Amino acid sequence: MTFKNWGKMTRVCAPIVRKAQLRGKTIAIDMGSIIYLACLRYSTSLYDGAFTSGPYYVVIDLLRNLLDAGCRLIVVVDGDERPVEKRACCEERRAKTNAACDALAAALRAGREPTKEEYDAALRIPSWLWIRLRDWCRSQVDVAFVVAPQEADAQAAYLVRAGYADHELTPDGDAVCFGTPSILRPVGGDQLFASILRVS
Repeated sequence: MTFKNWGKMTRVCAPIVRKAQLRGKTIAIDMGSIIYLACLRYSTSLYDGAFTSGPYYVVIDLLRNLLDAGCRLIVVVDGDERPVEKRACCEERRAKTNAACDALAAALRAGREPTKEEYDAALRIPSWLWIRLRDWCRSQVDVAFVVAPQEADAQAAYLVRAGYADHELTPDGDAVCFGTPSILRPVGGDQLFASILRVS
């Protein structure tokens, strides 16, 4: 589920929190959503499992900025299992991505340069990106790397509700549905200003 105009709503309605205000806070990060958005920037370079370090450095810069601000981080990634009610949705999404990949391959074989939208539709996050991210997180003192039992956004929300973290950092509006009491949404590109939404 995604809220329509979630980005616009948080930019307009939510106050801005600067990274200096987050010093000493623990932040649970829904990394699946963060990486997906980073990969969208480079979708034309990532097609068919190609290697490009762009998305990796976008994500690492975000994490380093938070660490430099004095935050402790819990990086949460999706587990292999999906809730029963979401399995059909995941299969449907996978089928759409496969169809988009086939269409993209056909366009390239025909000598036509696909549009950015076609590359975006065919985007698959490469496995090497997760491995490099995991290894980087494990090398840091103030970063915990957590594999969620199911979905990262639900796990990150639980960590905030249970008091293990102060905020959840996610660009995804699903966090509201999972009852996260404090949501940080990255705004302003690579800057670490975040829009905070308190849910009571």
